[in-house]
Amino acid sequence: MTMTQARTLLVGGDGLFREGLKRLFTDTGIRVIGEAEGLAGVPSLMAENGGTDLLLLLELADDGPEAPAAIGALRAQSPALRVVVVTGATDPERFARALEAGVDGYLLRDISRAALLQSLGLVLLGENVFPTRLTADMMAPRLAPAPAMPQPLAFTRLSRREKSILRCLIDGHQNREIASRLSITEATVKVQVRRLLGKIGAANRTQAAIWAMRQIEDGVLDGDDLGADDAPAEAIRAGVLG
Repeated sequence: MTMTQARTLLVGGDGLFREGLKRLFTDTGIRVIGEAEGLAGVPSLMAENGGTDLLLLLELADDGPEAPAAIGALRAQSPALRVVVVTGATDPERFARALEAGVDGYLLRDISRAALLQSLGLVLLGENVFPTRLTADMMAPRLAPAPAMPQPLAFTRLSRREKSILRCLIDGHQNREIASRLSITEATVKVQVRRLLGKIGAANRTQAAIWAMRQIEDGVLDGDDLGADDAPAEAIRAGVLG
């Protein structure tokens, strides 16, 4: 699933926020096919449109004990459905309820446009995207403190090839695509991705991609610095964001 195929429903939140998202999605490949005030209004919309690919729950107003069953029923109706919460709530308890409901992503409302589109692209590729800080807060009572996200200076330790791989991760490419772009084997990609994650202290590919996006947004790194060795620049910039 890519963003060019993402038929999307906006659920909850206020009308102004929904309208803002629809404008934000212009020319991105995400097509909003309907809106509902709560989960109860979603089944009929899905039936009218033959299912849907992406469900954005704005503020997750229906996050009570009935939410997991409701979202489970929606997934049964549309197996390809991916569910993402966009909210201003940083309460670990609400985050935990969202995880219990089985959402695929939990994004904070103050996220930048670029990071939002990148995160949705990763979700549509089958990844789960959750705030690192909320995940750490929720797990803290049971696990040792999670390692902090790597500092920007980690980029100075990356080789050109590793930066190329990082750009591919930002663009949501899988190992086969990375191997083709960089003219190396998939086995080599696996080794180098593992080494890259270790260098920057990321737990997985998703965390590495989101971290790099944050560095670009903060001006620590110029996005053009992450060029691929053997791929045309215009192809890299296109990515999954369309």
